[in-house]
Amino acid sequence: METMRAGRFVEVGRMEFEHVPPPKAKEGDLLVRTALASICGSDLHVVYDGVLRTPFPQVPGYPGHEGVGEVLES
Repeated sequence: METMRAGRFVEVGRMEFEHVPPPKAKEGDLLVRTALASICGSDLHVVYDGVLRTPFPQVPGYPGHEGVGEVLES
């Protein structure tokens, strides 16, 4: 897999989707190919209310922690 599609939080109220290199699994990590994803209620506060206090843009894949997929590497 040369690239993967990932969402990125770029400013309050705005997400962008782009192709990025897949991350490398580090010791203790899993690399998962996402099959399904949803938005958690806490993500809505981050995206629409701007409760995040770190600089933009965020890393690819943030926010997002509600997903189902296939483990590619462990």
